[in-house]
Amino acid sequence: MLRKAITTAGTFTPAAAAAAAAAASIDTAATRNRQQQQALQQQQQQQQQQQQQQQQQQHHHHQQQQQQQHHHQQQQ
Repeated sequence: MLRKAITTAGTFTPAAAAAAAAAASIDTAATRNRQQQQALQQQQQQQQQQQQQQQQQQHHHHQQQQQQQHHHQQQQ
């Protein structure tokens, strides 16, 4: 990434290096955000699956579980 910016500029300049470093850090931040979002989505999907399983297993305790699940979501 850094090397590409330098060769594009032709000569090594502090500005080119700074621009490359900034671009690299933006890329890193974007990747980190994407990973966090994916992790959050996975957690939500797992919770939904668990909720569905609980509702199927204990249908007569349905109302109690909904209250517990609602409370759990608020904590997050």
